[in-house]
Amino acid sequence: MVEVAFDANVELNSQILAGGGVIASYGTAAIHPSIPYWPLAFANATIRLLGSDDFPVPAKAQATADLTAGLRDGALQITIAQRYRLEDIATAHDAVAAGSHGRIVLTLRDSVPPRPP
Repeated sequence: MVEVAFDANVELNSQILAGGGVIASYGTAAIHPSIPYWPLAFANATIRLLGSDDFPVPAKAQATADLTAGLRDGALQITIAQRYRLEDIATAHDAVAAGSHGRIVLTLRDSVPPRPP
C-alpha cells in the first residue's frame, strides 16, 4: 500500500496489511512516529520510506500523466480548499500551516479560475 500519512494510518495499516505486504510511505506529520511492532512483525511487513525528491525524472513524468488522467476522467477527486496566485505564496503557506481542510493550489496564470462545485 502507498501511504501519505504514515503516523495517522499505521495502526489501521497494520490491521489490514496482507502477509508479506509492503507499506510504501512518502509522508508523515510526526517526525518520530510509533509503530505497532508485533502486528507488523507477524505480518512479515516491509516498510519503505520514500523521498519523492529522489524519484527518477521519468517516474515523476509518468506519475504526473497518470494523476492528470485520473483527474480529467473523474477517477480521482481532490478537494481544493483555496487557490492562490504565485505572488501570494506566503499567504498560501500560512493557509497550509493553519491546517487547511483540502489542498492549497498555486496558480501560474493572472486569473484564478473558479473552484469546481
